[in-house]
Amino acid sequence: MTKRIAIPEQTIAVLLDSAESEVEELLREIESWKGNLEGASMEHLPKYDEVAGCYEALETARDILQAAVEDARLLPAEILAVPLAMKAIPGRHRSRGRRLAGVQADLDAVCKDLRERGGMASVCDDLETAITEMEQVDFPGMYS
Repeated sequence: MTKRIAIPEQTIAVLLDSAESEVEELLREIESWKGNLEGASMEHLPKYDEVAGCYEALETARDILQAAVEDARLLPAEILAVPLAMKAIPGRHRSRGRRLAGVQADLDAVCKDLRERGGMASVCDDLETAITEMEQVDFPGMYS
């Protein structure tokens, strides 16, 4: 069982911004890996196909998330400033998969809060579409 620790409350706006930046960072990491494989003429290897597929799935998830966050930023400031209590998984070095799972958990918490407030179904639907798209991302192992 994974131990979780409490972290300070974060506002909906901060959670949306951090989700967007984390996905962007993951995309840059996979893009770099893909570029390194291309630079070494390894496009014919199965690993390249795994990395390229991961990049495409993550890019799609990023695009959907960006559109959802843009829509969410149009919400009233008092809603974006609502603090949500979050829990973090301890550890200095988190895998890409766990980092993306953290983003999904944060977005899910935002959706739950917005749905409880009512009248924000379209924003929640967009965020949930982004979460579903993130579930399609399969990070390849380094040595498999």
